[in-house]
Amino acid sequence: MKSQSDVQIPSFLRRFWPILFLAIVPMIPLFRAVFMGEAIGPFDQIRQMAPWNGPRPSQPWDVLQADGVLQFYVWRDLVFESWGNGQVPFWNSYQLAGMPLLGNSQSGALYPPHIVMGILHVSTAAAITFLAWLHLFWAGFGAYFLCRRLGGNRIGACLAGSSFSLSTFMLAWTGLPSVIETVSWIPWVLGCLLLTFRGLRSARLGSFLGVSVSSAMMVLAGHLQFAAYGFIAATLLVLWCGLSRHDFVAELGPAEPTNEDIKAGTLRGSWRPSYLRIVTGFLALLFGVILAAPQLIPVLQYSHFSHRRNSPTETGYRDYVGNAIQSYELSKVIAPTIQGNPREMVSDKLPVSTYYPALLKPGANFAESAFGPGLVVILLLCVLCVVIKPREANVGILLIGAVGILLAFGTPLNRLLYYCVPGWSSTGSPGRAACLFVLAACVGAGSAASRIGELDARRIKIAGGLFTCLAVVCALIQGNYKVPPTVGADIIDTLSSQALVSSFPTAVGIACIFGLAFWLYKKESSLRSKALVLSLPVLSCVAFFGTAIIPTGTPDLKVNQNLGTRRIASINNAWDIYTARHATLPPNLAALNRIHSLDGYDSLLHRDTVALLRDIDGKDPAPDANGNIMFIKPSADLHKLAEAGVTEVWSQKPIATLGLPKQEDGLFKYGLPGPGRASTPQGPSEIVSESRSGLRIRATGPGKLVVRERNMPGWLAKIDGSRATLTGSTWMEVDLPTGEHDVELNYVAPGFMSGIYMALPAWIVVILLAFSERVRTRRSNKTS
Repeated sequence: MKSQSDVQIPSFLRRFWPILFLAIVPMIPLFRAVFMGEAIGPFDQIRQMAPWNGPRPSQPWDVLQADGVLQFYVWRDLVFESWGNGQVPFWNSYQLAGMPLLGNSQSGALYPPHIVMGILHVSTAAAITFLAWLHLFWAGFGAYFLCRRLGGNRIGACLAGSSFSLSTFMLAWTGLPSVIETVSWIPWVLGCLLLTFRGLRSARLGSFLGVSVSSAMMVLAGHLQFAAYGFIAATLLVLWCGLSRHDFVAELGPAEPTNEDIKAGTLRGSWRPSYLRIVTGFLALLFGVILAAPQLIPVLQYSHFSHRRNSPTETGYRDYVGNAIQSYELSKVIAPTIQGNPREMVSDKLPVSTYYPALLKPGANFAESAFGPGLVVILLLCVLCVVIKPREANVGILLIGAVGILLAFGTPLNRLLYYCVPGWSSTGSPGRAACLFVLAACVGAGSAASRIGELDARRIKIAGGLFTCLAVVCALIQGNYKVPPTVGADIIDTLSSQALVSSFPTAVGIACIFGLAFWLYKKESSLRSKALVLSLPVLSCVAFFGTAIIPTGTPDLKVNQNLGTRRIASINNAWDIYTARHATLPPNLAALNRIHSLDGYDSLLHRDTVALLRDIDGKDPAPDANGNIMFIKPSADLHKLAEAGVTEVWSQKPIATLGLPKQEDGLFKYGLPGPGRASTPQGPSEIVSESRSGLRIRATGPGKLVVRERNMPGWLAKIDGSRATLTGSTWMEVDLPTGEHDVELNYVAPGFMSGIYMALPAWIVVILLAFSERVRTRRSNKTS
């Protein structure tokens, strides 16, 4: 029988096994989507609403995860279709009487993987699943890359990568793809910055390009709040490495260290500031912003009209930090489900999730406070604290993690962002900054795993003491919360006890396996010890969540209705954080069926559109639970609805003033007399065609053609191929001469062409420099 040392491993596997491992790992939480053909998103939660009226789902309502269907699935569907038709996705005509699509950053309209999915005509469900796997893998591979740049070995780097891709944060946000797509690029930005400071002279051009392209992709992925956190992390790392960097060349003279020396972290040299490299690092980040300008500039220009645009105030700041992670949630840093599982329902009588912080703080959500990297990572961080040396680059990574956790817990550090960064007062929960802590913790854990050999009995005791202190603190503040008067204390106590009983044995089991794995790994560097170490993040993920943390379902939300270019209004009134409302064609799902609807849902709404809907409803069109959803409420003025181009009204209750309805799928559908979406004094006009960049209308003059599509900067008009003057405030208006005419209305996002003029030369430079670097590397390899 062959011993382990006699086992022959193919050279391909010896070289690329980390990539293969990190590519396989994300398939575990994505099991249902990858292997069972389901789509990512809680489709069963939406299908219970009208007009589908499906069965009640077995999992509890999660208002944040519902956005994965109501927003992201719809936006991706429109973007993929547009690129599949060879069009730039500028405009969404199906919601809110028309709104920018490219100007909505989270649509990711210009993100290269989205463009590829569209051009290849991959179905939306399959594309979202593939992109989820791709970015979980890319995030893990990025953490691996960053850990290796910090001197970690391949086992430690793989542990870092798998811990990050399987972290509670990444999995909890997978259903909202712009988040993980953006965050997956942060470790690549940091890793390439490290190469800028610590790499060979000849490799600095490649690292500069790596920083630029990675930061550009981070912006193009779409979630600008998380991209901002990425730039904060990059700034901290640039300053740390630049002001206290380890200068290899200073000690070694003209002879440069090898890549193996750098990866092994065995070099020693003098410490001195490098202001030139600080400037170089910031220039690389700025160059990345320029590369992303065609999407970034239109988004920033559209944000000037946002309904959420405000001025920072002390009251607003208190509300902002009030959404931060609370102190009693600290225990989740060790066991992510110690305060309940968002995918488990309490009971049929109480159809809410067992995640009880949602009952303690209105608006609290599992994903918004998913900062716990898990027991294994925390134990290894305690190890890192006793082996780390001053001025290591690892200290810079820990600094990033510290800033992330301080922001996430609502400390006064948030004041710098809230008051000093334009537009920050309109962003989401500060708890999202935990992404930096999770990344830093996972990478630090990988570095610690690479240095297990440095542990002696004294250091093991110190690390154990650190972990014990943390566990005691978590236990002491676990119950440090106030129960709202509307929620019974007995319910919270019951849920708390159930969650503790469910998660505590799991955490103990993981701790025991951790102890066995690293005792074996420290004793012998064998295949079995390495496999046991690498299995820890996988075992932790499966033990706490299984394959249920990412909601999936069958994306069958079709509406059998062919309305052409006509516009409808669905009557709704309320939305709820804790339980699903039986809504009528929930916002944005009309767009999924290519039905034009006056309602809509987006985090960036034009303030004039909100004012229009407020005038139609006679009250705030948003429900109390979500200020970004715009409903057509039962109080709507029917005459104003008709003037807004609506020709059909859908309702679950009869509307006496509209006569006899059609009854389909449990809905009352009423015709509404009016001019339609386009009309002249002679009557309604025909919309011949429309796309993601405009409309073509056949209209008869003389008189004013009124097109009831929101008039925003970026629209241009042509009459029979000749430029025409476009007027109007709410709607687009064009003066027509006598006779029948073809009117073209074309939309290009303001700032898009300026962004192209900025980015195109920059991308050409990137390609040329990358090509020259490749040629230089080949010549160098041949010479050596």
